[in-house]
Amino acid sequence: MRILAVDTSTMAGGVALLDSTHVLCDLRVVVQTSHTPRLLALIHHALSIASVSLETIDLLAASRGPGSFTGLRIGIATLMGLGQALQRPVLGVDTLEAIAMKVPFARYPVCAVLDARKGEVYGACFRVTEHGLLRLTPNLVEPPEAFCAHITEPMILLGTGVEVYREVWQSRLGDRAVWAPPWVSMPCSVEVGVLAVAQVQQGSAGGAPPLTPTYVRLSDAEINWSSGQGLDHPER
Repeated sequence: MRILAVDTSTMAGGVALLDSTHVLCDLRVVVQTSHTPRLLALIHHALSIASVSLETIDLLAASRGPGSFTGLRIGIATLMGLGQALQRPVLGVDTLEAIAMKVPFARYPVCAVLDARKGEVYGACFRVTEHGLLRLTPNLVEPPEAFCAHITEPMILLGTGVEVYREVWQSRLGDRAVWAPPWVSMPCSVEVGVLAVAQVQQGSAGGAPPLTPTYVRLSDAEINWSSGQGLDHPER
């Protein structure tokens, strides 16, 4: 099975090509504004480097969130378009699970945290087992100070929320914070592909719902609309 996987959940984006258990190509780029003008070019470049034609792709996979609202929409929409053109399945993979998979042999549990802006993080804690990831918490969006309450033992901290709130983790967690090198955290396109293959092998892909972003919290537009601020301006 040949897989094309993308991660656009943060400004560090990635495109990976996998052949079941082997990585054929893994490209990463940090953008300053948007993944829109670069994602298709990055996909084309990956196919070219790996000498793989788009028609030979069997499965497409995208990180579905949480993460940047705009980034997630770009990645999902791009792969949905390719999937429709190729008549191939497109699967979504939880971004925090994909981040946690970056340290599959860790002796400690893993805490994946992304900067959610507004003084908050998206986060979830996992334990890596021989059978895959065991969730210790659901996906949460909280101030980092509140999220620390879920970390009751030494855990590896991964993701863009680590450096942004390092002082909070240090002061609140002390020795419970196990620091992973920052280059391990993002992007996680290879892990998105690996977890998509696992979905297929476990038989859970066939009944998967339509691929939509997992935002965890409401967007500003939804908040404004629900509060009545958007009633006179439905285009927001």
